[in-house]
Amino acid sequence: MNIVLLEKVIKSIALLLRPIVRLALRNGMTYKQFSDLSKHLYVDVAASDYGVNGRVTNVSRIAVMTGINRKDIKRLKEALNEGEVLQNNHSPDRISRILTAWYSDPEFTDDKCFPLTLPIEGRVSFSELVKRHGGDVAMITLLREFKRSGVIEEMPNGDVKVLKRYFIPSADNIAPNLTDPTRIVHAGSILNDHVNTIFHNLYQQDKKLIPRFERRATNHAIDKAAVIKFQKYAAEKGQAFLEDIDQWLTKHEVEDINNEAQKVRLGLGTYLILGSDAVTSK
Repeated sequence: MNIVLLEKVIKSIALLLRPIVRLALRNGMTYKQFSDLSKHLYVDVAASDYGVNGRVTNVSRIAVMTGINRKDIKRLKEALNEGEVLQNNHSPDRISRILTAWYSDPEFTDDKCFPLTLPIEGRVSFSELVKRHGGDVAMITLLREFKRSGVIEEMPNGDVKVLKRYFIPSADNIAPNLTDPTRIVHAGSILNDHVNTIFHNLYQQDKKLIPRFERRATNHAIDKAAVIKFQKYAAEKGQAFLEDIDQWLTKHEVEDINNEAQKVRLGLGTYLILGSDAVTSK
């Protein structure tokens, strides 16, 4: 194993994963969910991309490549075959258990099965709810996060009332369009296209193939006052460029749109780069 290369790969993947983890946390995806999905994808990619002589990779080779035990690989492959990879079929995380209990545990609901407004401390309280159903989640940390996320409302006497059955971190700070499922899936498809292009250029086997176009133009010494001006400039020029690309693609469409054997997906993507320390508004 090339340790130096592995260190570079880890650094590269960390850069790639940071915005993905932001997206996951922003939408309430727990580490357990992320971990389960990663394990599925490790098996899926190892099985489909690393077979010998065009065959699907066998369980033993997947185990060697991924470090996942054979029993888990067989279970995960069955789930892949049944299309269950993206199903939310894992056990609830601790925060979800707390909210579920607040809505269902007779100790914390009234005679009409509505969740009680709870004092912070006491025999039937928020603290007791967390203790019974939250494992090692710190009560005060959870209380603060629930307040920020709009999950609970603090009453004038200090008691807390639950408003939502489901938890999304800091929901009060999330722009509405970021929670649109269609836009979230679209964001994933854009990242998938870009990373697949990078992977192709790094590891293309056939040296006769033309590398896929992948460039960027950046400068680390731009006056912050020019950021908004550049955003407008990039939007104008980028839109015009993409319209030109779209016209070219339209001219080269197949005559028979239903001829799947003749068709291929082709295009070009653009995106604006802005340092994390720059804050702009309209």
